Amino acid sequence: MIKANKTPLLLIALALWQVNNLPPSIAAKKQANSERSHHKKTLSDWNFLTKYGGRSTNELIRDKSFVSLLKAIAPEHNNLVESGSSLVDSAFDRMGGPPDSIKIIENRYVIVSASMNNFAPAKCLLLCDIAGKKGLIALTDGEEWPSLYLISKQYDAIADCPQLFQAELNDWLNRERVPLLSRVYVSKKGVGKREEFDKLNSLSKLIERQPDYKLYERRADLLAESGKLRESIKDYDKVIELCPADNKLTLSRAYAARATALKADNKLQEALSDLDQAIKLNPCTYEAASYFARRGMIYELLNDNERALSDFDAAIKANKGYPGYLQRALFFHRLNQNDKAMADLNEELKKCGSYLKPKILRTKAEILVCQDKLNEGLQAIDQAIKLEPSSKEALLLEKQIKKRLNSK
Repeated sequence: MIKANKTPLLLIALALWQVNNLPPSIAAKKQANSERSHHKKTLSDWNFLTKYGGRSTNELIRDKSFVSLLKAIAPEHNNLVESGSSLVDSAFDRMGGPPDSIKIIENRYVIVSASMNNFAPAKCLLLCDIAGKKGLIALTDGEEWPSLYLISKQYDAIADCPQLFQAELNDWLNRERVPLLSRVYVSKKGVGKREEFDKLNSLSKLIERQPDYKLYERRADLLAESGKLRESIKDYDKVIELCPADNKLTLSRAYAARATALKADNKLQEALSDLDQAIKLNPCTYEAASYFARRGMIYELLNDNERALSDFDAAIKANKGYPGYLQRALFFHRLNQNDKAMADLNEELKKCGSYLKPKILRTKAEILVCQDKLNEGLQAIDQAIKLEPSSKEALLLEKQIKKRLNSK
């Protein structure tokens, strides 16, 4: 007798069990993918939405009519928000986030969103007029500085939407703390012109409506990057004032960032005080190591080399992954203690990642040139250039070494 092979049957049974026991969000997405690919029926009745008042958005997205609703509202455009995705895909995926309760106003207007605040930067809002069979989808692309896409077959511009929709949209953007970089309207007429926004203005408008330490932190960082140090210090002050005391990581970063701005403004004692706080608060040893090194640099500026060296030593001990040997080597080099500097650079080379090797080799070459060891310096800089061929600093140093060798 030939024995039946049970393995395929077991695999089929297991596959069926997995499909039937998928988490709701995954099952809903699989069902929706099938709907999106094959379902061509147009939605004639939008009244199915009324039964979802006060219920979760996760219940709505499991309704077979939901994808049809999105298709009724969104024009057919692919690769606009995300590569390989239609507007319906992008809207559906964002609705799968932490659910909000669905609101129904005057038994006519429906507001649907997933509360992505503090969860993910990709967000979506759906606004529907049941009686008029009209809708608007608002979604962001998930970037750090997001673009807003306003999508509708029924409304040619945001100004054509009911005032209620416009008010709900503004409330949603404020609640989700979305600092817009641009806005694009997509209607049945096509993709409209992209409207660009200034980053600083976007953040400032959000802060005016809803002061929040996270928004102050982002604006402070932006101000610091643009060289507006004194303005950034004021915003870091607000971060420290508003941030919860148990959020030690954010507080320590704010103190450290304010210290950097204060140092650039030549307020060294205040910068030292802030770094003291940053070191005390930070639970991340890598960041704490960097704060030790930064404090060491300030002590060096104050000609307190003993304390500076103590901090560079502390940076090495705090976290092995931090390039503490490199920082101490640079300190020794500035003091013209080049033998100690070379020893530290060799230690750093033993443990550093590939991204840091060009800088270490370039520093070695600089020290060897200072010691008049030109051939060894040339070897070191050639190694650096092999790792980073486009480095202008390395190429210039190579040129200078060769010039000195040729003049001998």
